[in-house]
Amino acid sequence: MWGFWGFVVCCVCLLWGGLETKKSPQRKSLLGMLGIFCIAGFVVMVISIVSALLSAMFGGGNTESQPKLAAASPPAVAAPKPAPAATVPPAPGEPEDERQFVALVQRYSKSYVSAQNDMIRGLLRPQRATAICELKLGSVSGWYGTVYNLRPTNGGKGILAVTIAHNITLSTTDSEFTDWLGMRTLIPVGSTVYAAVMALKEGERIHFNGKFEADRSDCLEETSVTEAYGMVEPTFLFQFSSISPEE
Repeated sequence: MWGFWGFVVCCVCLLWGGLETKKSPQRKSLLGMLGIFCIAGFVVMVISIVSALLSAMFGGGNTESQPKLAAASPPAVAAPKPAPAATVPPAPGEPEDERQFVALVQRYSKSYVSAQNDMIRGLLRPQRATAICELKLGSVSGWYGTVYNLRPTNGGKGILAVTIAHNITLSTTDSEFTDWLGMRTLIPVGSTVYAAVMALKEGERIHFNGKFEADRSDCLEETSVTEAYGMVEPTFLFQFSSISPEE
């Protein structure tokens, strides 16, 4: 705004100076100075416009897609505790360790959403990691889930994501580069698992065997970019060793 009005004022002065120069050639130096101020005002105006456009495009970010959390309130006095465990009716044939894992993750997800402020939310994640480690999950067998994502990498290896409950996903990595770095969860071309996956479709119920990837921070590797998604809609890295449609 200041750049715009400065530009206008300098241009008016420059026009006036041009008229006065015809009457008095000694005022040419004044005219030159006004020209410099006019150019400076124009530059400031352009910078202001560009800055406003960038702020409109990128400022503030898009938070509508983020998980909805409770509004901030004064910090709680007591240490945070997870909400009471909800009763999760097991699916027919669902293993006990899968039921316990789902109940635990959903309990901490509920606590994270209802937490009064970010200080409390920050304490819940390491608490969840400790609780998950107490389940002693590594390799699992006979778990049930629904195919959520099914596609190949550019090199042809299989990417598979399976939801085992609302907002809880087990997935291979989606990049051959990260797989090359050591994760080794992509499904190799020509393997029996790859052949089984080729017969599946998204939305299909399956039961599967495999193993989680250990992690120092979360006990089991969780791949979400933000803490909010990692707590409310977590995706755990998983290597599938066998898959079959639910009978």
